[in-house]
Amino acid sequence: MIDPSPVNQATAEWWQGDFILLEDLGQDLPVEMLHMVGGQELNPPTTEVLAWRQLDVAGLALITQTCDVARAWNGKAERKWVILAPVVEPPPNQWKSICNGNITRFHTTGTLQARGLAIDLERMQTLSKLALSQVSRFRRKGCTSLEERRKFAEAIGDKLTRPALPDDFTSSEPGKEGAVAELEGFLAQAIEEDGELGRFIRATDEVRVGPFGENSVDPWESGTVEVLFYFIMKAVRLASPDLELWDPLAKEIVLRMKTDRRFRLRETGYRIETWSSLSAAEYRRSDKLF
Repeated sequence: MIDPSPVNQATAEWWQGDFILLEDLGQDLPVEMLHMVGGQELNPPTTEVLAWRQLDVAGLALITQTCDVARAWNGKAERKWVILAPVVEPPPNQWKSICNGNITRFHTTGTLQARGLAIDLERMQTLSKLALSQVSRFRRKGCTSLEERRKFAEAIGDKLTRPALPDDFTSSEPGKEGAVAELEGFLAQAIEEDGELGRFIRATDEVRVGPFGENSVDPWESGTVEVLFYFIMKAVRLASPDLELWDPLAKEIVLRMKTDRRFRLRETGYRIETWSSLSAAEYRRSDKLF
């Protein structure tokens, strides 16, 4: 039986968001980690450091909550596992959106952002604490402030718990585009650009969408759904001298929603809010769109 004490001592140093880089490990990568970085796809499978350059993975980041990592492993099955996700170099055309928190697949922290890297939250996998302990000496700090730790936890929550909006509302499949397919594409493109519209979107913490209809249990299931968009800003941003420019920009955005007998805008179609002005009820009956 493996003595869990040194394993627990090594893994207790880890915080959610901490990461390792393959370039640091060289041949010290545990075999158990090989499949997590695509190493089994190499021919032949190897942990040679030069071979990692053939892969799209730069490292691995810890997803498990810090308190769960710190709970001692008893040497058996209980509290044996943690969750990690690959650290990658994301598509350049998505970088600004990732840094702004608008792409749920990727999240970056200050430490990773300085290297042009992000965590791919669609590729989370389990790993034993024993394997994690074997690379603890290569651990790098991921989140360096309480705000960064909170944002990382929120990003994981968004990825795992985000409700699925109706396909006929969000689908981007050619020939079956949903009501907001053009709108979402417009936001994703505009956030990367300079100018008033790009500044407005980057100043927006979150765009939420609230459905209203005759079905009180799930308004999205109503025959006709009225939609209200919430552009949520930080209070300091709402006091910006650009505020008078933002109202027509929000209107320009929501008018890109395709309206028909199924979906239509409610009243003006949008409201510009802060986290303190948006009510809890409005937050709960709306879903994050962007």
